Amino acid sequence: MAKPASNFSRRLARKIAGALFAGALTLVAYGLWLYGRDNVSFEDLRERQTAAMNAERATLTISLVELIEKQRAATAGLGEQQQREQQADKVLASLHGLNPGALDRVFGDREQQKINAERITRMEKLKLETHTRSVELQREIVIGEQKRGSLASRMETLDGQLLELSAEPHPVIHYARTTWHEARGWVMLAVAAYLFGGLLVAMLLYSGWARIVARSPVFQLTAQPGAPLATIGASAVTVHDDLWPGEVLRVKPSFLQSNDEGLLRKKRRVWSWRFPLSFYAAGLTGLVELRNARSGGERRVTFSNVHDAYAELVGVAVPEGGSLVVQARVVQGIITRGDQVPVIRRHWRLFCWQSWVAGQLGYFEFDGPCRLVVSCVSALVVESVECSDDKKLPARRVQSKGIVGFSPGLTLKAVRTDGFWRYARGMVPLFETKLSGSGVFLVRETDDRSRLRRRDGWRAGCLRYFGV
Repeated sequence: MAKPASNFSRRLARKIAGALFAGALTLVAYGLWLYGRDNVSFEDLRERQTAAMNAERATLTISLVELIEKQRAATAGLGEQQQREQQADKVLASLHGLNPGALDRVFGDREQQKINAERITRMEKLKLETHTRSVELQREIVIGEQKRGSLASRMETLDGQLLELSAEPHPVIHYARTTWHEARGWVMLAVAAYLFGGLLVAMLLYSGWARIVARSPVFQLTAQPGAPLATIGASAVTVHDDLWPGEVLRVKPSFLQSNDEGLLRKKRRVWSWRFPLSFYAAGLTGLVELRNARSGGERRVTFSNVHDAYAELVGVAVPEGGSLVVQARVVQGIITRGDQVPVIRRHWRLFCWQSWVAGQLGYFEFDGPCRLVVSCVSALVVESVECSDDKKLPARRVQSKGIVGFSPGLTLKAVRTDGFWRYARGMVPLFETKLSGSGVFLVRETDDRSRLRRRDGWRAGCLRYFGV
């Protein structure tokens, strides 16, 4: 048995390898798109790109020269403004030194004092304007230095690209380098989507969509209180049954192993002409009909799958007044009294969440009295739900796609599966079915013993939607 650590390491390695493959595929797709978009030879493309880069470099050079001239002018203007500000400070200092004292303000020359006050006001205004202009020039110098750095960086990048373009010997190298420079973001997005996209979608479905569906009402085909329940035998590779006088068996040839002497045998084209297309899709054509027309007692019939030694069968006895909902493709044979045609009803539930979640929109209901031979790829398990004395409805949770047949009086409801990580890792489906009430149902096991399991894939999934 493999250790959990080794299993985790293998899954992680596969995940990383898949992410790398997704990134490489994105790069290849983008590179092919670039090649198809250019639609010119590599030499012509290189000449065009070289000319475009040289033209851009020339424009950048002119812009850089103009910017340098502006920087020089701004630096010179800043020096002049600083000198003017210093001169204004000196004049203000001398004017403030001429301020009269308290007695001079009262008895001094008022005209001269007014002139001095006006000169101080003009100098302060000039100093403020000079300081404001100095700040603006400093800001222009800083912005110019930043633009100059970006222009120089862009020119350096263009020089490197021109050098790489002139040195590229083959178009594959050119497109590989261009693709990596332009599509790195898309590659990272593809890798992230591969690594975490499934987990994100699982979280949205589990936390949002599953909650909405779980609020839908219960689903029930028919409500027949007190109707007798079908009796289901044990699952086995070989099943025996007796044909009593007057009874007729219609069975697929591949499921009839042997029978006693004394039975009238003939072929039957279709199981029932009421639903010919559905029964043809279910494989219920070319049947063998055995009739016990004598009164000498019962005759033994043995059923088994002659093509699959591991396929198990069950016998189902549907009493008179009772019924059972079964998928048509798992019914391999039916025993009725004389020429009595069993009543088979077709139900459609197109506007029910339970039907869409379970993957089954159509249902076949078999009325008694009759006996069915049921078999599918997997082994079958018989489950029952019985009401207790306190009249509380019991409930059972099973996987929706594992239900093969059930009593029509049971109520079904789609519920969210327990355990998010089990669902995210693909171990269980998103929805399960909760069966409530009183009745029986058939569930197929999820084992891998049958070699016919591989043939029970997409075809069975498509037929299941129609109840076949």
